[in-house]
Amino acid sequence: MIRTAFALILALALTLAPTLIGAQCGSILESCAKANPGAMAGYTLVDAAYDQLDAKGGKLKLTLFAGNTYRFLSCKEDKVNALVMVLADSKGNPIANNMTEDEKGVYKMMEVNCTATGEYMLVLLPFNGEGCAGFIYAMK
Repeated sequence: MIRTAFALILALALTLAPTLIGAQCGSILESCAKANPGAMAGYTLVDAAYDQLDAKGGKLKLTLFAGNTYRFLSCKEDKVNALVMVLADSKGNPIANNMTEDEKGVYKMMEVNCTATGEYMLVLLPFNGEGCAGFIYAMK
């Protein structure tokens, strides 16, 4: 039942969520990096994105390359209670997320071993709050 509800939420997010454009939330990434100094140790920074998110969340297209491991670090303001990250393939099928095994919480980071080069979608879903949120990602 929980997985069915999660699939529905993801489907809605992929169609309704605005594309992350990085409006007035620039300091969120700097604060996040300072608060998590070793999070990307051993990885090469690829990119970051942020925006003011409402309940619909946000999404961003990424190109990932086979044979690389990608690490995603979620970044959010305190008024965003939790930030779920979902990586989906080009067809919208979820590949990875940062939810705990019981789906009652989230991890701050998500790691993905890419097996196929292609375009992917990273969806950010804020739970219990709206505000500035984003992510930093790196590869090795």
